[in-house]
Amino acid sequence: MSYEFISSLEESGCVSKETGWNTQHIIMKNNENKILGIVPSYIKSHSYGEYVFDQSWAEFYDKLGLNYYPKLQSCIPFTPVTSNKLLLSEDANNADINQLVLSIKSIVNNERLSSAHITFCTKNEIDILQTNNFLQRTSQQFRWENNNYQTFDNFLENLTSRKRKMIRKERKHVENNDIKIEIISGKNITEEYLDIFYNFYKDTCNRKWGHAYLSREFFNLIAEKMSSKMMLVLARYGLNYIASSLHIIGEDRLYGRYWGGEKHDSFLHFELCFYQAIEYAIRNKLQYIEAGAGGYHKISRGYVPILTYSAHYMNIPEIHSVIKDYLTKERELNNSNLEELENSLPYKKIL
Repeated sequence: MSYEFISSLEESGCVSKETGWNTQHIIMKNNENKILGIVPSYIKSHSYGEYVFDQSWAEFYDKLGLNYYPKLQSCIPFTPVTSNKLLLSEDANNADINQLVLSIKSIVNNERLSSAHITFCTKNEIDILQTNNFLQRTSQQFRWENNNYQTFDNFLENLTSRKRKMIRKERKHVENNDIKIEIISGKNITEEYLDIFYNFYKDTCNRKWGHAYLSREFFNLIAEKMSSKMMLVLARYGLNYIASSLHIIGEDRLYGRYWGGEKHDSFLHFELCFYQAIEYAIRNKLQYIEAGAGGYHKISRGYVPILTYSAHYMNIPEIHSVIKDYLTKERELNNSNLEELENSLPYKKIL
C-alpha cells in the first residue's frame, strides 16, 4: 500500500475504467482542507484480480434477478496483501473514522451499487467495520517468520529431520544442474532484466489464467518510482536465463509477488520463490515473508498458515442477512482447516 505502487497501476492503464476498475478513491478533509483519511477504492464491473472470491455471490444475485455489478471494492488491485485500507492522518479521531466508514456506505447507496468490499484489511479495521454493520470474512494465506535465524542452516535446524533432508535435496537439484542464481536489486534492475522477467511472468499468466493483468509499462513505472524496494531473483543456465521471481521489500517483511520460467520445474520454483527469499530475509533481518494465497506445499518449506480478513456490506438487508449466515459457516470451516494445517507444520515439537 504505497502511492508509488497504486499510481503505477493507474498510470500504466492496468487499473482504469476500460479494465473494469473505475477509480473512486474516498478522501475526507476537515474545514481547513487538510486530508484526514483516504480509502483507495474502485467501482468494479467484475471480480477479477481480487483474490477474495465472490463469484458465487454474483450468481446468487443473478438467480434473484438482481445485478451484483457494479460494486465498490477497496483493495490494492491484483495484490493479495494485508494492509490498512482506512488510511488515517494522525489528526483523525474516532468520529472521523466512523465518518469515513459511513462515506463508503453512502457511495454504495448514492451510486446504487450492490455492495462494498474491503479486502485484505487489518484485524483492527475489521473491529471498526463490524460496528458499522460490515460482515467479517476470513481467508487463508501462508507466511514465513524469522525466529532470529542467523543463517539458512540455522533455520533448517528447527525443522524435522525429514523436512531438512527434503529441502537440502531440492536445493542440491539446482546446483547439480549447473543453474546459477543471481540477485538483482535497486537501480541494478535494468530494462534488460525487466524484459527477461516480464517474458517469464507473461508466459506463466497465459498458461495459468489466460491473461496477464499487469503490463510491461507497469513494471517500468515501479522500477522508476520504487526500485529500492524491488528484489529480482534470476536463474541462469550457461548464458541463458531460464526463470525469475520478483519480490517487494517492506519495512519488516518481504512480499513474494511474481514468478515465471521457460518450463515447469518445481525445485527451481521453490529455490527462486521460497529459499532465496528466506536467505534474503535472514541476511537483511526481515521478520516475515508473505507468500500469498494458495499452495499447501509451502507448509513443508517452513511457511505457516495465517488468517486474512475482509469486510463486506450488502445494500439489500435481506441479502446482507443471507451472506452473514454463509460467512459464519465459512469461518468455522476455515478455523477448523487452520487447526488441521497447524498440526502438520514441519517444525520440531517443543516438549
